[in-house]
Amino acid sequence: SERRTAGGGVSARARGDAKGSKLVAAAMQQKGMLLPNSVIFMTDTDRPDTWMTASEIEDLLMPGTYGRHLTRLFEPARLLAGTGLSEQDLNDPTRRITVRQALQYIRNTMALAPAPDWYLAWAGTLADHFHGPISIALVSAPTLGDGLDAFLRYFPGRVPYLHMQGRLVGETHLSELTPLMELDVAKPVLIETPLIVLLQHLHTVYGVDLAEARIELDY
Repeated sequence: SERRTAGGGVSARARGDAKGSKLVAAAMQQKGMLLPNSVIFMTDTDRPDTWMTASEIEDLLMPGTYGRHLTRLFEPARLLAGTGLSEQDLNDPTRRITVRQALQYIRNTMALAPAPDWYLAWAGTLADHFHGPISIALVSAPTLGDGLDAFLRYFPGRVPYLHMQGRLVGETHLSELTPLMELDVAKPVLIETPLIVLLQHLHTVYGVDLAEARIELDY
């Protein structure tokens, strides 16, 4: 059992121990805490885009939870157009969808939404909910650093098109979210939503002053 620094930093051993991360993931999967094909990546050298094509990443499975949540905001038939999914599919808690299907319904929202920033308010409603066992890990983490570690280590299992990692730069903790494939028009939604989830969690649970946070985007 490996613990990383309480301040959210990653030791050199933790950064390089992809095998250890996979063992942790395997143990969680055995306990039913992860999807059968959840992808847990901790290091740049173990990123899936180094050994998987974009098409293979699109074939990875993920929960349909966020799509189900979006059917409350958009007319289901229009939201799910081109995905091969129905509203009944999303209402099945055992149903898993592909990254390809998720990307399609997110692209659909960009055409259906009344404003391009529609997702900012929606992301705020997801803060500590709808993330499966990760929600429990976040609210029960003993320190802020442990909470950051849990988010960055395991959240990509729910959004396998993103790579996440954290590191200390002086007195600053830097959390990095990197797309593993081209996200096109869906990129702002898919990058900024988990950022908002993380920031709101830090504010709600730990009272972090978000005025001290800085967000840098490459678009």
